[in-house]
Amino acid sequence: MNFSDTGFKTLKNSELEFLERLALTDPSSPDLLSLARVYLAQKRFESGAKVARGVVDAHPDNLEAALVLAQAYVRLDQVERAKGLLKKASSRLTDLIPIFKELSRLFEITGESNQSLRFLKVYKALALSEEAGAEGLLFELDPLAEEAADRTEPVPTETLAGLYLEQGLVDKALEIYEKILEEDPENEMVRSKMVDIYLGVDDQSPETNASSRE
Repeated sequence: MNFSDTGFKTLKNSELEFLERLALTDPSSPDLLSLARVYLAQKRFESGAKVARGVVDAHPDNLEAALVLAQAYVRLDQVERAKGLLKKASSRLTDLIPIFKELSRLFEITGESNQSLRFLKVYKALALSEEAGAEGLLFELDPLAEEAADRTEPVPTETLAGLYLEQGLVDKALEIYEKILEEDPENEMVRSKMVDIYLGVDDQSPETNASSRE
């Protein structure tokens, strides 16, 4: 069983005991990330950070470990420390961004729209995080960090998405389409629009889109 892929809700007592023994004998094992998540869920933030830090120290290229440790830092009110950690991680993510974009294209070619949209979302998240820096990456990957932001969001409608597109605000339009799909997953028209936008104009900035209309 791969414990690194197991959420804390699915861990049995025997599995938890195994991971706690593993933490004593092999504190660098990536399998311990599940234990770190359990500790975070139990509000044992120091313990979660200690476990995750052992994995990060031994595997500095393990992005999942960096994320779990950053989440622990956030819960310990050490946001700057979390940002510093994710800043290092984000530099490695840059090389992966084109891969997710190409995966989306390939799945669209084979008619697998759901998979195509899935990789588009990953591509978008990474691309936006690269623009926003470490703080943006922290907000993208850890919802608890974003809860501190006071946001008033408009009701998502296709009309609003269309207005954003007319203004060249492609990212805003895609956010609206994503929210529509969350409420109506069977909306193939919106799904198709998202794929067309990403494969057609995602290399254009809002300024470029605006200038092309003038």
